[in-house]
Amino acid sequence: SSDLTDLLHHKQFEVESQVTTIKDRDHGEVLQPAALVRLSQTPAQLSSDAPRINEHEAELRKAAASTTVPTTPQQSQLPSTLPLEGVTILELSTFYAAPYGSTVLTDLGARVIKIEALDGEPMRMQQAFPEAGAMKVLQGKESVALDLGSPDAVKVLSKIAKNVDLVMCGFRAGAADRLGIGFESLKAV
Repeated sequence: SSDLTDLLHHKQFEVESQVTTIKDRDHGEVLQPAALVRLSQTPAQLSSDAPRINEHEAELRKAAASTTVPTTPQQSQLPSTLPLEGVTILELSTFYAAPYGSTVLTDLGARVIKIEALDGEPMRMQQAFPEAGAMKVLQGKESVALDLGSPDAVKVLSKIAKNVDLVMCGFRAGAADRLGIGFESLKAV
């Protein structure tokens, strides 16, 4: 069938335990995505439906009333800048690991300039589940689309590289050198 649940029946999701069935009070058994992150010490428990609006209001209000609110630090005690403020990073990578790493650096104040293929970062085109992480690996960055096989694009990249502090490259071994944008080439500019 072509309905929207086909994805949930994909063999890879079943093998990887990325789907689960919950008991919903209104709809009975419902097949849905499982927790996308698996933690060995504190695994997610997805066995029942979401709470209804205000379902736990009384117990939450009781807990809130008995909790002391921590005091906030004085303004003078707070850092005035983020630790990587003023650092510019050129990102040459696709998919999750390296792009996520540089996103963490944007969270710490770095400016990241991401070089994407002309048709964009491949994660932009993935299905919403389970690759919703594309939003996280692209946030906070400036993106430039270049055909790195083109000599003109290498010239543009070199101009950008002149103004960065670091280059994060997640290409396969030797790929950046073949394109003329390897370590030695970028270090020279």
